[in-house]
Amino acid sequence: MKTVSIASVGLLLGLTSCVTRRPDPNQNLSEVSQAGIVAYTKAKVAWADAMAKPAGDPQSRRADLDVVLSHLDDAIANDPRCPLFHHMKGVMFELKSGPEDFDRAIAAYVDALELSEDWVPGHVGLGRVAAYRGWAAAADDEAERDRRKVEAMQHFNNAKLALMSIADPSETAGIDWLQRLTGVSFILPRERDPLDPTLERNSNLLLLLNFMSDALDWRHDNGALLPDLGVPAGSRTDPLRMMKARVAYWGLQVAGPYLHEDPEGYLRTLEADVLRLDPNYLDARIQRAQAFYGLGRFDEAAAVLEPYWTSSNPMVAEHLVLMETIAWVLGQGWLESTADARRLDRATGYFRSLRARNREPHSGTLLCPMFHFYNGKADRDAAALELALKELQNVEAVGAQAPLAERLRAQIEIAQNELSEASS
Repeated sequence: MKTVSIASVGLLLGLTSCVTRRPDPNQNLSEVSQAGIVAYTKAKVAWADAMAKPAGDPQSRRADLDVVLSHLDDAIANDPRCPLFHHMKGVMFELKSGPEDFDRAIAAYVDALELSEDWVPGHVGLGRVAAYRGWAAAADDEAERDRRKVEAMQHFNNAKLALMSIADPSETAGIDWLQRLTGVSFILPRERDPLDPTLERNSNLLLLLNFMSDALDWRHDNGALLPDLGVPAGSRTDPLRMMKARVAYWGLQVAGPYLHEDPEGYLRTLEADVLRLDPNYLDARIQRAQAFYGLGRFDEAAAVLEPYWTSSNPMVAEHLVLMETIAWVLGQGWLESTADARRLDRATGYFRSLRARNREPHSGTLLCPMFHFYNGKADRDAAALELALKELQNVEAVGAQAPLAERLRAQIEIAQNELSEASS
């Protein structure tokens, strides 16, 4: 009988392990050059400056984003194997939102994923674009909307698989997570034991996580991107948890429960699956406030939003969705309970701050007459109150907004009568 030595068995097992081991998905990554860092930093600062400007002129915003893209192109020319640089190009094209920009965003995300299939932000970006296209489909094109929904969820599932790969303890042994929380270091330490086969894998993985962490820094509440203004940075949790929160957030937007159909179910899911992971996630906090607003819980909505309407960060102040959400919550909040002096003070203060920054809401929505009403009431300005009535006539208030419009009209007339009595 032929015998097999223990050493031979060990060799066979080792070869089998080599054959079945998943190839390193990050082996194409490389550290970033000094020139690449300089170009990338210019891009990040240019983006922050663009976001700090008023968003009222789309052409001006697109021109500012072209400047960001130019810097990112310079960064890619220096370091084509950095997924972060390709990915941020995709994000900029998403923000531009022109007819061909979504296709360009997809191309950029694919370029990033070709460097690492575990590049979670790229999977999320592709899912977002698919979701946007589904939402933009014609109302009667259910097939297209369903197809895009399936496509988006597939991308989000790919993101979850990538997160599982990254978080596998057997694959990430030796990574110093404290280093992950102190900031991004593109230059990794080179001291390593050549006999340890995990270190090469972990070096590439740490590089990926550093890139991913920096992608998360492109946030409106990250005031550190505006160093000349001395605005503090926003709160930050574990970057891996932050990324999981974004995957869960976008999956919720596509798969439901939906905010407009089931605000209670949406709120429960948002808090359990998203905000539990990243309680400071700005988009999720705005949605939480909108859910409270939809449920008529105005004080809870205001508590979520208060850190933002008092913020000195201009990127937060010029965040259009945030601005409108605050205005709805505070403006309607007092109209629903006119005996509440605190609600009146908050609403008046916010609409006056909008006037000070020349941010009058667009005509045709109830926010425009609210703007003139709160300012006119506070200033005892008859012309402003008359303008509020005029703007209210331009609003086609239907559904739940109809009774709100009537309450607003009644309060405008009360304020006018008080002024008339005081002058007589």
